[in-house]
Amino acid sequence: MTKEDGIVLRVFDYGYSHANRHYYVEDDVYVLSFPTPVIIYLAEGEMPETVTMRLECKGQESFTYRVSTVNYLKMTRQELEDKNMIILIPFQLIRMRKIMEKERSAENLDLLKNIIQNDILGSIRRNLDVGNITEGDERKLRRLTHLLYEYLYAHYDEMEELNEMTDESLMLDIDIIEKEHERQIKEVKEEVTKEVTEKVTEEVTKEVTEKVTEEVTKEVTEKVTEEVTEKVTGRVARLTKEILRLTAQHDSTSEIAVKLGVTEEQVNEILDA
Repeated sequence: MTKEDGIVLRVFDYGYSHANRHYYVEDDVYVLSFPTPVIIYLAEGEMPETVTMRLECKGQESFTYRVSTVNYLKMTRQELEDKNMIILIPFQLIRMRKIMEKERSAENLDLLKNIIQNDILGSIRRNLDVGNITEGDERKLRRLTHLLYEYLYAHYDEMEELNEMTDESLMLDIDIIEKEHERQIKEVKEEVTKEVTEKVTEEVTKEVTEKVTEEVTKEVTEKVTEEVTEKVTGRVARLTKEILRLTAQHDSTSEIAVKLGVTEEQVNEILDA
């Protein structure tokens, strides 16, 4: 069995599963309607125009099942858009894979940057603007692009500048907010710990001897820090999480404020943080 045979068997299996879920009866005959199959090759090199398999039923005529193939790397970005294959646009990244393996020059870095900014992100934005994809689709395509970039290129030492650019370009809005929230929580904990340590140290020093000051200070500091930090950060964390969830559902700030029992100004402060 060749590699192509294995592919066509899987394609047939997918087609049969679809047909079996959507069969219908016509003139007392069960009808299985298979979708039009296509195999998309992402790798470089030559490949057959069609892949076939033969269905044989004993005592009946055989049937040849043919599957057309598409060489992705031979398709232009415009062809992908014209054929409503925008779901594959993130794979434009693989065009530079072999080139970057050989030489990560400034010129090649610029070519890769252009593919990301124009061929991929630009195409995603255009299709969102004209209604070909939803905002949910747009987020999934950007996330897929980010994952592919991380897998293919982020490990090269020469990619540091481009890594920063792609992080900013491809990171979803909700990811940015969550990242900023994590930073704020860390700063609050550090600030509270410092203030509580100073206060507890001062109080304990007055009541105990120099020998036990260190042990008591550590114990009280940990306890008070935990309590104060939880009070300061707990509500912020829960509130921010709920706001992010409702924002992802496309609720307006006024709707979020009503649902969470806070002011619209407080919602905006968290989203703008």
